Amino acid sequence: MSDKKIRTGIVGLGKMGLVHAAAIRTHPQVDWVAACDNSKFMNNALGKFIQGVEFYDDHQKMLKEQDLDCVFITTPTGSHASITKDCVEAGKHVFVEKPLATNLAEAQEVAAMVSKRGLKSQVGYVCRYAPTFEKAKQILDSGVLGPIQNFGSVKYSSDVLRKVEKSWRFMRKAAKGGGGVVNEFACHGVDLLVWLLGEPNSVDARMESWYSAEVEDHVHATMDYGDFSGWLDSSWSMQDYRKPY
Repeated sequence: MSDKKIRTGIVGLGKMGLVHAAAIRTHPQVDWVAACDNSKFMNNALGKFIQGVEFYDDHQKMLKEQDLDCVFITTPTGSHASITKDCVEAGKHVFVEKPLATNLAEAQEVAAMVSKRGLKSQVGYVCRYAPTFEKAKQILDSGVLGPIQNFGSVKYSSDVLRKVEKSWRFMRKAAKGGGGVVNEFACHGVDLLVWLLGEPNSVDARMESWYSAEVEDHVHATMDYGDFSGWLDSSWSMQDYRKPY
């Protein structure tokens, strides 16, 4: 094992950026050396307490001035793809929070860029690494349960129980928005189902907006696999539910 530490930068110092920063700082082989956020308040506040990290308000400047091995991208969803492209063009390995992009074409473009450059990359679908789901994968792959007959996936929270207009998470426009409950919340369930069962032959989905003006608050999808089928139901607008993690 090399003694060289992985020099790491973070773009986006909101909730998820701070979560990743805390994990990075505890890893003995990782050196957090740079961070970028468009909030001067966050940069100044963190700069007073964290030593050895250079703070920026322009990720391009950070990429030019810092000798980074990899970059964590934890900005609002609408900027994930563009910032990831900038990091890849600068030759950096990347970890980008989910989802990678707000549409399939852009996600495929980013994936092709990473592959062409021979870089390592990962999107933050972290549920795959939970021991419970790892065990489920092991059991399914072993075949001990026999043929799958049916499945269901549920994920609810009570995060959105009133009209919300200002947050980026509830905007449809790709440059600013997140894309609604499918992109921001149900995506973990989708990822787990594809990982556990493979790609479905077809998907039939219904989405509803209860509180959000531009995006959906609820999705119900039926997924057909030929020999079996199942469903996914997810909403961030269910009274008295807490996030399962």
